[in-house]
Amino acid sequence: RNTKQPPYLVYMCIFYITFFSLLGHKENRFLLPILPFLFLMTGRGLSLMAKHKKWILLVKILVIASMVFEIV
Repeated sequence: RNTKQPPYLVYMCIFYITFFSLLGHKENRFLLPILPFLFLMTGRGLSLMAKHKKWILLVKILVIASMVFEIV
């Protein structure tokens, strides 16, 4: 599908992270509600990158590196 819609999800994540970054009292748990949306955007971005032949190697390296660093 090739529709031109405004990236509301991106705007929401940027606003949320900016708002909670400006607070004086910061805790990691404040970011938990936004994580599923960030994962969705990351998955969408990686799937778009994987459609292009020149990006396939980079996507594979990023996936393997994330798995390695998650284990360590």
